[in-house]
Amino acid sequence: MMQILKIVRMLPLVLLFWGTAEAQTEAESNKLQRAPEEQFVRAIRATGAVYSNLQRYFVDTINLEQVNALALNNTLQLLDPYTEYLSKEEVESFAESTTGNYGGVGALISQRPDSTVIFNEPFEGQPAALAGIKAGDRILSVDGKDFTHAFTPDVSKALRGPEGSTIRVTVRRKGQPKPLDFVFKRKEVYISPVAYCGMLEDGIGLIRLASFMQDAGAEFRKSFTAMMEEYHPKAFILDLRGNGGGVLQSAVDVISLFVPKGTLAVSVKGRRDGMEATDSEYRTTSDPIAGNISMVVLIDNGSASASEIVAGAMQDLDRAVIMGDKSYGKGLVQSTIRMPDEAMLKLTTAHYYTPSGRSIQKISYNHLGQSGSIVKAADSLGTAYTTASGRKVYSSGGITPDVSLAADSLKAFVGYLAADTLVFDWVVAYESSASRPIKADSFALTDEEYNNFCQMLKDKGYVYKPYSLYVVEMLEKVLTTEGTIAYYQKDLDAFKKQVQPNIAAELERNKADIKQYLEGQIILRRNYRRSYFAHMLPRDKQVKAAVAMLKDPARMASLLAK
Repeated sequence: MMQILKIVRMLPLVLLFWGTAEAQTEAESNKLQRAPEEQFVRAIRATGAVYSNLQRYFVDTINLEQVNALALNNTLQLLDPYTEYLSKEEVESFAESTTGNYGGVGALISQRPDSTVIFNEPFEGQPAALAGIKAGDRILSVDGKDFTHAFTPDVSKALRGPEGSTIRVTVRRKGQPKPLDFVFKRKEVYISPVAYCGMLEDGIGLIRLASFMQDAGAEFRKSFTAMMEEYHPKAFILDLRGNGGGVLQSAVDVISLFVPKGTLAVSVKGRRDGMEATDSEYRTTSDPIAGNISMVVLIDNGSASASEIVAGAMQDLDRAVIMGDKSYGKGLVQSTIRMPDEAMLKLTTAHYYTPSGRSIQKISYNHLGQSGSIVKAADSLGTAYTTASGRKVYSSGGITPDVSLAADSLKAFVGYLAADTLVFDWVVAYESSASRPIKADSFALTDEEYNNFCQMLKDKGYVYKPYSLYVVEMLEKVLTTEGTIAYYQKDLDAFKKQVQPNIAAELERNKADIKQYLEGQIILRRNYRRSYFAHMLPRDKQVKAAVAMLKDPARMASLLAK
């Protein structure tokens, strides 16, 4: 395998060096003017010759199909991280990511340190949950195949299958003396892109859109229409935080709900060298159903691609106040091209531009440095553009919010707790044994329950190693290698003593944040994701700020005015 990887690394370099040398020769002498077709033929001839000699003379037998797929993706990744060659199996996974559909049981699974795999989160209304499988159940076997010690990809593959096929899952549940058998049918699982739809205080609605998969526009319209008809919200928050994008047309469909029909939502421009043109404009195709509702759009560094198209259009059209952190900065468009043997090429074909004409692409992949390093757009204001009302907006490597507000960051100690299986097991045990109601709008742990949690950590011998301690130890190794450790050992020992974790103090210092985390996880296990978001979002700092903004029409108007 190592030999294959070495060959794979060499092949793209051969092709790239050939292309680079040719480009330099043309730039220097301006004499070599090959047509694109001739360049294509020469590249294919060279690649074919390399593969032919590998197959005939390489010291070991190799799988050329495997070598070719790896070589292609190593080469394509040097162009940008979004262009890739997908095998038949990878095409199926890609289709699932764009449609949200797959045949299976509908649950998240996770790996434990002891090499067992558990059901981490059965999804509401899906086969696993309906059959009675619960979070924390350890998977022993699937259809008779032993998975007592396994890896999540293998278990995931076993759980998936055609809709309507029967599956038998055997699990071990804590507190049960014997393993439990569940026999049920797989079905086509659909994960809605609308993660949450609900009302906040004072008639303000909120929809959290998790992705822009293929039917995200239709799903969003359905949820938003139902909200309008049932609650008649006075104002609205569109939460795009953490939404990494998806299908461009879905973004246009969402924009269409809020601006007049025929409004330019985004434009796409491809190559300018006489090759096949990919320029086009995307305009809203339906009459808005909420053309006047006051709006805030929440974004963060995880809002990318289609999320930035929506946020950029709403900002350029002065339709909503954009709030949160600066977005990711992906202004590129990918197209898919069918390849032989049911494979696919996902290819970057164009840049997109918001209605004001700005590109928010952060990284210039066509300007690789000599070392192969990428070049980022300057994190300054960049070029100025004008919104519909005359406001200044900028192409600054992402969407810069009208109101910048950093999110609540997860305290480091809470993060360490969240990653520990002891905490997960305590949450599962609490939820399964709780006799009192666990409701999103009212559930809260008592001080006695929190103290029980702290005592559990103590009894189980919970320990963690803060990153600061890793840094000190790393510095100690460097100084030892340099032969200067004797000069600094005393200070290092004193500092190491200072950063040693004091778990009791951390549990008291971070009590409010830890309780909120535990409460959210308990609600998630009992009442699924909708209740989790119903509990967490009203307590979110950025959501609270958006609510305050929408309750201040004068401030909204001033932000959207010239």
